[in-house]
Amino acid sequence: MPWRFWQPNKDIDPAMVADSGKIQPAVKKAMEMAHRLDSMGVPLILSAWFPPNWAVEGEVNFRPVNGVWGNPLNKANMEAIYKSIADYILYLKSKYGTEIKYFSFNESDLGINIRLTPQDHDDFIKGCGAYFAAHGLTTKMLLGDNSDATTYKFIDPALNDPGAKPYIGAISFHSWRGWDTDILQHWADAATKLNVPLIVGEGSIDAAAWNYPDIFREQTYALKEINLYTRLLAICQPQSILQWQLTSDYSPLIGGGIFGNNEPLHPGQRFWNLKQLSITPKGLLAMPISCDRPGITCAAMGDNNKSVYAIHLVNNGTKRKITLTGLPAGVKRLQIYTTSKELYMKTDDPVKIKKGKAMFKIPATSYVTLISQ
Repeated sequence: MPWRFWQPNKDIDPAMVADSGKIQPAVKKAMEMAHRLDSMGVPLILSAWFPPNWAVEGEVNFRPVNGVWGNPLNKANMEAIYKSIADYILYLKSKYGTEIKYFSFNESDLGINIRLTPQDHDDFIKGCGAYFAAHGLTTKMLLGDNSDATTYKFIDPALNDPGAKPYIGAISFHSWRGWDTDILQHWADAATKLNVPLIVGEGSIDAAAWNYPDIFREQTYALKEINLYTRLLAICQPQSILQWQLTSDYSPLIGGGIFGNNEPLHPGQRFWNLKQLSITPKGLLAMPISCDRPGITCAAMGDNNKSVYAIHLVNNGTKRKITLTGLPAGVKRLQIYTTSKELYMKTDDPVKIKKGKAMFKIPATSYVTLISQ
């Protein structure tokens, strides 16, 4: 949401400005993109980064000042803030037929670029959520949308506030740092407590990697990223992992002029990892899985009613034999897909299952997906 351009003046109605044909180009493009995604059936999170001057305290900080990012909201203008955001969502609905599922301030725990305290976050969820509801909007608030998994205490006031619960539609964090099991489990537990989906609002492993882009071509980076995603599936059971981001800054493609590389545009290992992850059948639920050897990361998903299952394995070591046990009796074969530095979602002969057991080999430092047939 280009909020700064949507309503630069608190006392001028942005919808009237837009209707007069003077809609700011960035706003128009953002709304058109939202409409295109909505028409494809993609649920939308509206996230505000850069605020208008009137909405925050002090001069707007686009870069850190004395090590501090962002600006607090101007508490004297909270009703105008709620209205400005709601007007944007209402305009999208009336002019484009586009619905917004969730709203957030991006990384407000850190201040990119609106900075909130944990209590401010709780208060905003209640205040803005109530305003949305009173004006007929079904848009719910994201709890968190934190800069990292490590800052999970930021959500505690709202998480434990019964007054905030009706307005929280989902919980979100960004996966740049904080991958320990205990830390990730905090997020899973929070979603369980509120009985709402968990979303990884920005997924990957190094937010600054665009500064040294050759790393995107490294096998170690690709393997570390898919390791994290597999662990997120197993521990957090997210509804979605939103790759940050499918643009040139973090591109899973190589060449085509990206970062000055003029070789022909082609997919890299990270692209194939993402594509392979995306073939997981729709509607599956997380299932328990464990491994008795180090160096293997695993996650399982399935639907017992449909007898559809998917298993993701990341091998961080040498070539090895794998034995899967405890497979449901109705599953007779598993289609196998493999991505590595040399293999790009390679398919092999299906793995046969006998008495709930499957045995097969996987290459060194590879990502393997098995899907029931």
